This record gives sequence, structure tokens and C-alpha cells, in this order.
Amino acid sequence: MNTVDSLFLVDKGHQLALNSAEQVDSPAEGVAFVARSHRNHGITAWVQRIPSLVPAKAGSLTVCLRSRNHSLSTFVQPRDFYTTYHVAVLTPRIEMSIQEKLWWGLCIRANRFRYGFGRQANRTLGSLVLPDAAPSWVEGYPIPSHEKASVNGTTFALDTQTWGEFPLTEIFRPVSGSYAVKRDLPKGGDATRHGFGLEQWDFRLYRLNPGLGGWADYGSE
Repeated sequence: MNTVDSLFLVDKGHQLALNSAEQVDSPAEGVAFVARSHRNHGITAWVQRIPSLVPAKAGSLTVCLRSRNHSLSTFVQPRDFYTTYHVAVLTPRIEMSIQEKLWWGLCIRANRFRYGFGRQANRTLGSLVLPDAAPSWVEGYPIPSHEKASVNGTTFALDTQTWGEFPLTEIFRPVSGSYAVKRDLPKGGDATRHGFGLEQWDFRLYRLNPGLGGWADYGSE
């Protein structure tokens, strides 16, 4: 049985606040700054290298330890980097290919459900149980190059010369919504009994007033 700390050296990172570093405009000018974002490898800025602070090495993994919705977002960092608070740095104890690192990162991320409702992974990351070994197909799995230009940077030309004005009522049928106060709704059943397919949950539901047609879920409150 593997755990995170049996496969990786777990470090708490730099715990650097972004406002204590000087931001730059491009990767060529500085070092990646990894925060708790679940996008763009967690990189939220580029900062100047700090002489007294050694960046973490490219090829290490970063793990978000605290987030409202994205705890355990795990990435293999392609460049040297600094980290903010609540971001762990994982260094493999043995030689790993990029495919293996990505696969173990997915395994770590699969434990995200354990850290809902504000629970942090600061103390328990190292003890998370992982599979015994990566499957054989992982090693030969092709890695996309991502060398093509981003679609987000593409500009599409639209000819608006022939566009005309029209009322929204020509394509939509506006109706007034129905107002229902939860305290006035009689209790209904649960998700399992009414065939919602959520057998492992026991959501309590309210039957809506006649004419509204449906259920109001308050299980997340």
C-alpha cells in the first residue's frame, strides 16, 4: 500500500504572498507563481526571482491544500516556481516519467471528496492512500504538445452589417416565475425513494405546491 509521503517528499512550499513579490509580464522575465487555482497549472502570475529564495524545481508536483471547491488540485509544474500559502510541493522519491507523475497526480486529486465543507489537507496529505502501482499503459501514454495557439486568443470576424433589431418576444416566451417559500412547502420523500439514482445520499426534499411541478432540494444546506 502506497501513501503520498511514501512516494513523494512533501514540502509546505514557499508560503509567499503575491504582494510581497514584484510581478512581471511574461515567463521569460521571471518565475511562475503557483497559487490555489485549479486552472493553468495553478499559475496565477509571473514574478521576479527573489535572490534569497530558491524556486522549486520544474518537474515537481504542486497540490492545493485548501480551497472552497478545488482542494487537491494537483499539477506537474513545467518550470521553476514559487508557491503561495496552502500549496504543497511534492518531489518524487524515485525517478518518475512525466506520465507517471500525471497519473499519481490524478490519484491524489481523486481524494478531493474528503475535503469538502472547508476541510484542509495540510496535515493529512502525506497519509492519503494511493494504489500499489501505476498500470502498465501509463508509461507509454502520449502527452499532447500544446504547441498550437490557444483558441482563446483567436479573433473571429463577424459581419454585423446585415443584422437587424427584433424584440426578444419573437424568439422567447417570457413568463412570470412562481414564488415558493421553503417553510410553506410540505415535506416530500427522499432522493432514493423517488428514483433520483442517489442511493448513497439521503437528500431531504420538499414537494412543491400544485402547479410548480417538481422537487426543491435542501439537502445541501
